[in-house]
Amino acid sequence: MLTDLSRLIHLFRQSYRGRLTPQERQEFDRLLEEKHFAELDRRLHDNDYILSKIQEYNTYDHRRAFRRFRRATLGSRLYRLRYAVAGAAAAVLVAGGLLIRISDPGGRIAEKRTMEQAEKILPGTKKAQLKLANGEVIAFADSAVERKVDGIGSLSSEGGDIVYTSAEEPSAEIAAAYNELSVPRGGECTFTLDDGTKVWLNSDSRLEYPVRFDGRERRVRVEGEVFFRVSHDTAHPFVVETPKMQVTVCGTSFNVRDFADEKMATTTLVTGKVDVGNTSHRVTLTPGYQALASGGNAMMNVKKVDANAVSAWTENKFVFWQQGFDEILASIARWYDIRIEYENIDPASYSLTGKIPRDCTLADVIELFEMITDASFRIEDDTLIVSRK
Repeated sequence: MLTDLSRLIHLFRQSYRGRLTPQERQEFDRLLEEKHFAELDRRLHDNDYILSKIQEYNTYDHRRAFRRFRRATLGSRLYRLRYAVAGAAAAVLVAGGLLIRISDPGGRIAEKRTMEQAEKILPGTKKAQLKLANGEVIAFADSAVERKVDGIGSLSSEGGDIVYTSAEEPSAEIAAAYNELSVPRGGECTFTLDDGTKVWLNSDSRLEYPVRFDGRERRVRVEGEVFFRVSHDTAHPFVVETPKMQVTVCGTSFNVRDFADEKMATTTLVTGKVDVGNTSHRVTLTPGYQALASGGNAMMNVKKVDANAVSAWTENKFVFWQQGFDEILASIARWYDIRIEYENIDPASYSLTGKIPRDCTLADVIELFEMITDASFRIEDDTLIVSRK
């Protein structure tokens, strides 16, 4: 059963406009086997029903409807979720303004010009740049790359997945030096280190690693958001340094987030066990827990989270659970390489729950947020300006 709200909206919208692909048509037909969705589809093609909803639009309370949807979906049983999603889809699609936007060429949800601009802003792609210890710079994208650098190592890349192998006998000076892998805004990549550890780098992130892991520990430095699946080696602990914290593991998978423009850094454990510390405090995490650090010797906090949701970006999804609008839009901004400005709105006062595919255009993201909140968006140059409707 389809329960992804953004996918529901897409299918109903494409059906209403007569733009379903053959594959989407099959998916939509399966969806209509559920009587609640079939009834919704019938209503969306009923002119009298649409007119009544247009008349209701001016008094529609978006916040109240979304709070009602969130309460409804707190239950975990499938039958409750089916009814909740069907009701939410009806509220969002109709009362939320989608049909009004279709009926009103001027656009009651977003100005036509803004949506046209947003359609041109595409999601991030696989791309990265590697600065080697000898100063040489190699750019990576979707194309295949095979390089061997004397005294440092070899690199292979296909589709943005990069594999690094160090030279067998680098000089002592080079072996102790660091290579630097950076991913720009609007990019991402995966990277396999010399020890077999696999690393995912999100937009606007950087990984520094030694030319060769040689010594008692395997130490790397990180800024931004990076997910690690560490190759197990109890004799050589894997250490991740960020500006606000240090994480020590032997073999496990975890997400590290530490952006310069965010006050808090986090480590979220998916499997295994990690120690997280700063200059004065240290905590040990078990799976499903997250450590929060603000740097220096400040006290560290630990809370239980959905670890898979935190790392969902590695599976090409934005997943947020009762998360502030400002936090969500910060991630959106990095992925689409845009700036965010706020006018007459406090984004931290919003608490949203949902899932968005990372392969859609910015227009799709804007349309979804305007359906489920009372926020309005416009684009000026490379800036997305958010205000209250």
